[in-house]
Amino acid sequence: FTDATKQLSTQEISFVLYEPSYISVEQALSSYDILPDIIHATTAVTTKTTRTFTTEAFGTFIYQHVKPNLFFGYTVTETPQGKYALAEPAKALLDYLYFHLGQLSSAEDIAGLRLNYTEISKQVSRQVIMTYLAEFKIKKLHDITLHILDQC
Repeated sequence: FTDATKQLSTQEISFVLYEPSYISVEQALSSYDILPDIIHATTAVTTKTTRTFTTEAFGTFIYQHVKPNLFFGYTVTETPQGKYALAEPAKALLDYLYFHLGQLSSAEDIAGLRLNYTEISKQVSRQVIMTYLAEFKIKKLHDITLHILDQC
């Protein structure tokens, strides 16, 4: 089994470690170059209870709970070793903002997120993000998202 783990990616491990889940938030935004920070854990979204797992071989996996109606906006990729699910750029951004809403009270707080607005404008469709945003039904999230889109 130890030799087999060398062929697996953290994305594949994340998918089977805690199902259902899809990689999102910091990990996904970093993969799209929307978040410039170095990511030290694989972050994912699940309909199950929020959990954190730490493995010696693959590091830390953080799973954040969302209601089942917010579990969408991802694609599944098949690999030779298995598969994984990754949030689309628009959904990863909304998930990120959703989980940080309590820390966002001003334009300075939003600027502190250090989002790459150039990449957002390239990769996030305004129509898609507005469709996804309607599912959250949170005014503060709506206002923050519009503020970010206006910066692009």
